[in-house]
Amino acid sequence: MKAAITSAIAIAILTVSLAGCADQSPAPSSATATTPPAPSSTPPAPSSTPPAPVAPTITDEDRAAISVAVSSRDTAALTPYLADPTNVILCASGGIGPRAPVDVVTDMDQRLASAALPWDFALPATTIDNYRAHAYGSYFPTDGLVARSADTQILTFSFTGARISTVFMCPDEGLVVE
Repeated sequence: MKAAITSAIAIAILTVSLAGCADQSPAPSSATATTPPAPSSTPPAPSSTPPAPVAPTITDEDRAAISVAVSSRDTAALTPYLADPTNVILCASGGIGPRAPVDVVTDMDQRLASAALPWDFALPATTIDNYRAHAYGSYFPTDGLVARSADTQILTFSFTGARISTVFMCPDEGLVVE
């Protein structure tokens, strides 16, 4: 009997304790009650392919740095921008072909050392369109960087992503527009 009384007291204490844990807030009125959305019968389909990474592109700051490197004859500063390999094309010679960045710098130093400064990297679109209309037109892509020296040497950089993929050098603008 003593065990039955002890159990009854324990149940009473537990009941009182649990009553204190109950939510004491008033029930919402029917005017403000919201019904939670019903679960969807079909789960969302998982993405079958991860998003494609965004390819890096040459920035305006990169273009400016390339222009400064050429204008200051600091062609070694172009090294971080050069693809490996970089295609080097010499106008009227058939070109050199794929070159390591260090060799591209040497090629540019040798061929552009005699160019009269300054280099003009802001050629009118009509001038570049004229270059495109001739035999070497493929070396003047719309996203390329084109320059003409004071003595009309031509230099073009073509890009693949954020790297210079082709360097086109011509000793005289007249050869480009023949």
